[in-house]
Amino acid sequence: VEETATLDVTLATLDKLGELLEVADLPPQELKASGSLTMAPATIGIDELLVTVASVQARLTGELARGDGESRIEVDASGESLAELQAGMPEIPFTLKTTALMSPEKLVLDPLATTFGESDLNGQVNVVNGTPAEVDVNLQSQLIDMTPFYEKNLEREEAAIEAREAEQAAGDDQEPESEYVFTEDPFALDGLREQDLDVDLRIARLVRDTLELLDIQTVVDLHGGKLDVDHRMATAGSGESESKILLDAAGPQPTLDMETDFRGLKLNVSSGEDADISVIPSTNLTVDIEASGPSPRAMASSTNGRVVLTQGPGRVENELVGRVSGDLFSQLFGALNPMAKEEEYSNWECSVFGIEFVDGDGEIKGLLLQGEKLQVVGGGSIDLNTEKLNIEFNTKPREGVGLSADMFVTPFVELAGTLASP
Repeated sequence: VEETATLDVTLATLDKLGELLEVADLPPQELKASGSLTMAPATIGIDELLVTVASVQARLTGELARGDGESRIEVDASGESLAELQAGMPEIPFTLKTTALMSPEKLVLDPLATTFGESDLNGQVNVVNGTPAEVDVNLQSQLIDMTPFYEKNLEREEAAIEAREAEQAAGDDQEPESEYVFTEDPFALDGLREQDLDVDLRIARLVRDTLELLDIQTVVDLHGGKLDVDHRMATAGSGESESKILLDAAGPQPTLDMETDFRGLKLNVSSGEDADISVIPSTNLTVDIEASGPSPRAMASSTNGRVVLTQGPGRVENELVGRVSGDLFSQLFGALNPMAKEEEYSNWECSVFGIEFVDGDGEIKGLLLQGEKLQVVGGGSIDLNTEKLNIEFNTKPREGVGLSADMFVTPFVELAGTLASP
């Protein structure tokens, strides 16, 4: 026997419902739901349910199973602003279309198609409960533009930076909570061992204010406690990168094998918002690291391999270095470059940094920063066993640029202490 029921519900404010469900940041908007349901012994049919919040409309059709059966719901939603759904989100339009299959054993979203602003994301998600749980994600996009989200969170990030700087200033005379950055707490690896994961993510273009990445391909394979990540991407100017991470957590002694190769990447981290690609330094990076151990500290102490970074000519916005790198490196940059406070930009011709690790003891094989007005050479060590730092820098002016050695108050700079308290 089937019965038809008509639904017509209005909630005065969505945020009050959020408080009851312990969901934060829902807007104080009116929610309306209307439609017809077909009640059957084994299912509840949704002929068409219309849910509205401000300009947001969601149409749902399908069938809800009673008991342990499989439910099938088709969702077609759109709105003029994400901010109407959650406080703190950008005011950009969005759409969502998907078919959801749900049961106690699985959740399937296939197909899944969404847009937000100019961005798009399409594919399938499949989750199967069990031991191990199985997750299969396949997503593609022509464009992911995170700029609206970045701009929306910029004030929040700046407030967090100010709070962190105030906390650092207040704690300058206090001992750090731990003498080590790498803790001795065992890795929590049960989640890796209890889950099978297959992810294939492909993004043609990803942007965020000054950052632009192209042809992103990320493949993640996790089975039997063995995690395999293969990541590739490119940048404008023919830059390419390839990274492989292998983490074997199947046994009691996790092992890590990481290889990264950047070739000519143009990453605008500190060149300024209006920087043309021609002034962004080209970056090459090689990381070839092996380590093992049951805790971060044990793994750091067993590190073997090398890290080599080189950068070509380009400009650096001096004030931006502090915002990007944090207080310590801002101080270090200012000490090495006495013109940093007087000039908006520093023009660098090349940078070289190379370090080789043997059983956690890292020896700096090369350190050079050469700008149009000065040159910095250095060397030293970073010991991951003791976490002690011993790095020395020598700054001197380039010939023929109108600078003299006595203009440098601190031509010799040392970075000492430990990673936790440098």
